[in-house]
Amino acid sequence: MIVCFFIPLTMFLLQCWYDFRNFSCVADSHKQKVDVTIEEIPVYQRGGSIIPVYTTIGKSTGWMDNSPYELHIALDRKGTAVGEIYIDDGHSFQYLHERMFSYRRFTFKKNILCSSTADKMGCYPVKSTLENVYVMGLKKSPSEVIVHEAGEKKKKLAYTYNKDLCVLSLKNMSLGVSLDWEIHIK
Repeated sequence: MIVCFFIPLTMFLLQCWYDFRNFSCVADSHKQKVDVTIEEIPVYQRGGSIIPVYTTIGKSTGWMDNSPYELHIALDRKGTAVGEIYIDDGHSFQYLHERMFSYRRFTFKKNILCSSTADKMGCYPVKSTLENVYVMGLKKSPSEVIVHEAGEKKKKLAYTYNKDLCVLSLKNMSLGVSLDWEIHIK
């Protein structure tokens, strides 16, 4: 079945929009026709946003407690993006009474991706890791990518760059989700 949808023209002119699954940019028109099936419903991500996603599928939030994450970073026309993640145990009220939560902020600006605390009161020991990062809308291939974790030495990361889609892919990183770190794209 083919479905028509539109992004309001003012939003389309102000922001880039990306297909969430294949990372392609919606560039032709703010009016689109897409094929929709039971297996695949179109999802689009607004430029300027960072969305954390589990890399695995689980039966419940409790089952997914230590599952790894990936970040889908959709750059806006200025090359920036922001996003957040909130993690707690998923079933108790310890987040309220004992501050057992982790609330993190991700920012991408001037080709630096930063992870920092959004609420210093949280003290939940998150075991999950950040495995993959996809940066949509990066205009050129980097010469190197370096990660700096708090208290650790800087290290180079392996990466791939798709020049047709303008997407940078960083895989198998194993960064702590609840730790401070920076990724520098040069």
